[in-house]
Amino acid sequence: MSGEMTNKDNKYMTKEAFDALKGILAVCVLIHHLYQFTGFLSDTSFGYAFLLLGHFAVVLFIFISGYGLGISYINKSDSYIKSFPKKRILPFYLTYLFFLLVYIIFELALKNEIKPSALILSFFYGSTIISFGWYLQLILLLYVAFFIIWRFVKKNTYKLIALSLFLFVFTVINFIIKSPANVYSPVFSFAIGVFVAYLKDKVDSFMKKQGILISIVSLFVFACLTVFATLIEFRYKDFVNSNIILSVLYFVLNLFVDLFLIIFVISFLYIICSISYRLLINPVTRFIGLISLEIYALQGLFLRGFYPYFVKTLNNRYLYTLVSVVSISVCAFIINRALSLLKKKLLK
Repeated sequence: MSGEMTNKDNKYMTKEAFDALKGILAVCVLIHHLYQFTGFLSDTSFGYAFLLLGHFAVVLFIFISGYGLGISYINKSDSYIKSFPKKRILPFYLTYLFFLLVYIIFELALKNEIKPSALILSFFYGSTIISFGWYLQLILLLYVAFFIIWRFVKKNTYKLIALSLFLFVFTVINFIIKSPANVYSPVFSFAIGVFVAYLKDKVDSFMKKQGILISIVSLFVFACLTVFATLIEFRYKDFVNSNIILSVLYFVLNLFVDLFLIIFVISFLYIICSISYRLLINPVTRFIGLISLEIYALQGLFLRGFYPYFVKTLNNRYLYTLVSVVSISVCAFIINRALSLLKKKLLK
């Protein structure tokens, strides 16, 4: 079974394709958080799948970020890096600061205490009062690391080695201080994204010759590893956590889960785009992808804000879900447009 594709102009890893994918991933993250707040299908296999959905979506978001930076550098070379702080880091940080201000106002309105240490760290890294804002801080950290390495390390091979070493050290430190695994375990998907960008021609060749076979095999391995990791999580978690070697092996197992997820998604995108570009890239996915960052940042605001009334008072989780989704979507679009205009004026 060769699985050979004949489409010479497959656009499965273009900006448009990944923007559309980000729209799908934004919905996945929202479903994940809605599950956490509503408890729909809790204590069931579907419920646990919703939990995993959030992690897998973040892994793919970070992979897309790494690939996007890598392919942009390959196409634009040093000029891209020289303008990187102004065109990538600063706009992202300004967006982050906007949402930080929104959450400060939100917490004060609810009369919640804001610890000075948490507020200070919110401007940098390590903690943030933005709900689920760890992801935004992590992306910003990866942006800064990418800029420093690609600015001062000359050879491409050394750049990739330096990035890998940085992520390894970052992971080890977080593992030692026992940070929540979700805030550091997805970082290697960033390196995978950069590596894929550098190896895109070879990846294209593999997909053209064995796209279907790669998709089937990677999905099978991903499913098996996920089931195995889930079994350990539910039955042997305490035993694994009590032994440092087993903890490391379990962490590595989850890295392979993420790796095969990425391989499957890449190959599946290739197949989908070979069949019909519009199956993936259409007005709906592109629109949601456009506001995916705002959707992510606003989730905690509305899910927390509406919870006391719709769930605790009215005891209506369905209305809570509907109102939250509509509110998040509308506000995300408005804020996206407003921030785009604001950043154009500030960053002229």
